Amino acid sequence: MLDAVTNLVRQGWRNTLSIYYANTPIWRLLKSGALAFLGVFLWAGGNLFLSYLPGARIIDYVIAYGVLVFFYGPFTHLVIIPLVIRWRKRRGGLRNKLAKRMSKINLTFFILLVLVVGTYAPGFMFLSFDVASGGSNINPELGCVDRGEVIECELTEAEGVGQVVVSSGERTLVTVEERPYGFEVRKDEMVEVVGQKSYVVEIRDEDGEMQRRFSRSAPP
Repeated sequence: MLDAVTNLVRQGWRNTLSIYYANTPIWRLLKSGALAFLGVFLWAGGNLFLSYLPGARIIDYVIAYGVLVFFYGPFTHLVIIPLVIRWRKRRGGLRNKLAKRMSKINLTFFILLVLVVGTYAPGFMFLSFDVASGGSNINPELGCVDRGEVIECELTEAEGVGQVVVSSGERTLVTVEERPYGFEVRKDEMVEVVGQKSYVVEIRDEDGEMQRRFSRSAPP
């Protein structure tokens, strides 16, 4: 049983390598397109998930993987692999030795890059999503202005709003229960995640049910 599993794993690895090193133009384009699509999917999906759970740091690495694989994947299959195949055809020499280890070097470098970018994530990787509960007729607009140390916000079209709750991480910063539903948020009170401060604005109805959720990043 163990031998069968081992053989299956080895065969799967051989098949993966054969696809990885497939070097015809159509294969290169197919692999590059698939990785670019995967990158966009993980980048957008990670940002959407992060709008519901802004404190989930593991999602930062998923987003970093998506952004990097969008660029690094096509670069690998359009540039690096064709170069490695040419070097492998040379007998002896430094290039031949390097080519035999290039797949491991390339993968290791990519993983390290994901860890670094995920840990020190630049702001351009993150999107702001406005999430509404299904069937809600409450559709306010949130306008915010950066005043340096504080951010001033106000709701418009606030019919049906009963309460506004502003939080950062697990900390509730402001609760507003009266019109005009304006508030200020101090940047030094926000939770910082991977070098970026963010806050969430929940719009609740008169029964206290969340109807809309705004996720925002604070300007540096």
